[in-house]
Amino acid sequence: MTILAAKAESAGREVIAADPRNTSRRCPACGHIAKENRPTQAKLHGISCGH
Repeated sequence: MTILAAKAESAGREVIAADPRNTSRRCPACGHIAKENRPTQAKLHGISCGH
């Protein structure tokens, strides 16, 4: 992370660390987390809100 932050700073960019837990299962619209939100690796369908 330190190297990445240094590279980003030299390029005038910012690095934002994100918690990687459940990022592939969390609906970006409503935040609902469920295994069923990701029926395939290529598709994400929020079962709670339909996003």
